[in-house]
Amino acid sequence: DVLINHPLHLKPFIVSVRSSSLYNYKQTINCHRNNQAGSKLKKMTVPSSIRHNSLLKSLVVVLLATTVHAWPINTDQEHDALSLGGSKKIVFLAGPHNSAYWSVKKFVSKWAEPFVEGHVRSQALCNWRWGGEEIYKIITEPAEENTEVWEELKAKFEEENSNGVIVGSAFFDQIGPLAKHDALAAMKKIVEYLGVTDPKDVLVIEHYRTPRFDQFTSMWKHEGGEYAESTYEDWLCDTHNKPDEQAVRLDMLGARTNPLGAALAYLNQGWEVKLLETSGMDKADVNIAQVEVTQILQGKTKNGLIAHHEYVKPHANEGARDFTEFNETEIALAEELFRYRDCAYQPKLKPFTADKTLDVLYNDSLFSTCDGEKFELYQRLVDNPEIMYSALLRQLKCPNHDVDFAGHTTIGQALGYEKETEVEKKESKQHKIKVAKDGTGASSNSSSGGSSTGAGESSSPSTMLILLQILTASLFAFQVYKINLSRPLRKPEPPMVRSPSMEIEFEQDPELLGEYGEQIGDDKASEMVKLAPSTGKGN
Repeated sequence: DVLINHPLHLKPFIVSVRSSSLYNYKQTINCHRNNQAGSKLKKMTVPSSIRHNSLLKSLVVVLLATTVHAWPINTDQEHDALSLGGSKKIVFLAGPHNSAYWSVKKFVSKWAEPFVEGHVRSQALCNWRWGGEEIYKIITEPAEENTEVWEELKAKFEEENSNGVIVGSAFFDQIGPLAKHDALAAMKKIVEYLGVTDPKDVLVIEHYRTPRFDQFTSMWKHEGGEYAESTYEDWLCDTHNKPDEQAVRLDMLGARTNPLGAALAYLNQGWEVKLLETSGMDKADVNIAQVEVTQILQGKTKNGLIAHHEYVKPHANEGARDFTEFNETEIALAEELFRYRDCAYQPKLKPFTADKTLDVLYNDSLFSTCDGEKFELYQRLVDNPEIMYSALLRQLKCPNHDVDFAGHTTIGQALGYEKETEVEKKESKQHKIKVAKDGTGASSNSSSGGSSTGAGESSSPSTMLILLQILTASLFAFQVYKINLSRPLRKPEPPMVRSPSMEIEFEQDPELLGEYGEQIGDDKASEMVKLAPSTGKGN
């Protein structure tokens, strides 16, 4: 009576009153009975002292209204799939890479569909629709029309009796310095295309993987192609003289491992963000797929788990390679490097956490090591992912690779523990980090501080030297040719047959094959929530 008959004529909405469980008003849809707009109200008992006092009635309504959030966290142990009511919503599952995105996407993409009569498992996310399997093309192929992708997305969004659409891609992490794509532009285009005008109708779910350095080493452990069986040293040091590969590593450091930078960009659009810390969930003994479906997406829940899907666990993806390059002290320094960059976002994100636009769930360590006196060091890493690349490269020392460390910032210098000598300052102005542009192999020169160096700082070899090199190579090739002529021909050996035990199988997803021609994005991100402690030996 207080709500329905009040002069304000409040429309049904989901509320969360933290200070009291007395007023538990929720709108739900009985997906197992029908897919109509019908709803039911949970029984609510109101004390007679309030029921007969119009002033107190108004006060209750105001208190309830001021606690409304578009996406409240629902920790009830049992509830039906809930309808958010009002206008249609967009939920972005935004990764990032190697942070358990695949674990959530695998379940949501299958069960965010209408209820099927007689199949109780289809109740789980019956109020949501999955936006399609090829959303990543909108990000990685912005110049293409991708007509079928857009049409499927629109059709799913416009289906009746649903909260809206869930749009997922780990490539939504492509925001930040030296990112290979522009994910924010793609997300804004999706919002505009679906006609969502209120930014509060957009939610971004993002994962914050901790320990932080584990996310970076996970990218190495799940690398394919040329680096499928490489050591961490080879995977990083080998890129120093390969502009295209170096651009990929800089994308990893500037965008993929920078979830807080992406979160800030989402928040600046007026969208809400739920940030889930993986080690916090590990300590609470909950898994990320169950949390997102039951608490954020308001799926059908029983005993705190997804009803009829209690078995759902994170996709096991342990990574077969051992990390042997660093001892515990060196791992701690690498971890601190990523934490430094995160700390740069603390003052910028504080207003959003205060008004709950940014909601950090299972916070275990976010900003726990930040020191306001080091803000300049923190911000330097945000603006220049090249510094992180240089520091990690120099930390390895690259004994098996030809790497010129002149001008490369040490990890101690990046963290403020060491000062640069005058010689190092001079060398830093000469150092060039090669970055491929537009896939052509052309490189842009930047110092470890991120600024371009002037032309004319290095001279090209003389013509005489080049001719001498050509002559030497020709003579060597001729000698090899003569030797091969004098050797008897040998029958080719049959190809080696690999035993089944040598093969590693990964589930294929169209998004994961991506632009690199190998399985790259979210198969590498299908991480377990059960992470090892800060040893660098996690997934």
